[in-house]
Amino acid sequence: LASSPPARGRGLAASSEEEVLQRSVASPWSGLAVGALLGLALFSVVGPSAPARADQMEDYMEKQLELKRAATRKGCFIKVEGSYYNVGKFLSSHRGGTQVLAAACCTDATSKFQQSHQGFAANNARETLNSMPAASEQEFAKQCSR
Repeated sequence: LASSPPARGRGLAASSEEEVLQRSVASPWSGLAVGALLGLALFSVVGPSAPARADQMEDYMEKQLELKRAATRKGCFIKVEGSYYNVGKFLSSHRGGTQVLAAACCTDATSKFQQSHQGFAANNARETLNSMPAASEQEFAKQCSR
């Protein structure tokens, strides 16, 4: 098929559908090359970060374990609605995560407790909290002054 040059002023957009079709079918390798480039681009975006995520997850799990060990050893004392509790042994069981509860150690966690445990969850949370070992104000002060 002989093709004539595009009309002046109309550029490549003036190519006929037949010419475009012929150019796209002319090389079966062009589709393969595009696929390879897309695959390479995807690998460069996804590939290297996968091990980093695994490392981050391992670091996170190590940190959780260390928090649990420290809290079990030393305790995690909180104050909720005027009462003091040692929730150290409960850290790893906390449905909101170990770090959420660990961040509340040695604080008055009343507002956080009330905000996070509303409705049906409030009754379960209050029952769980009341099952924790009670602590005195002096014990709280002693443990939290370190």
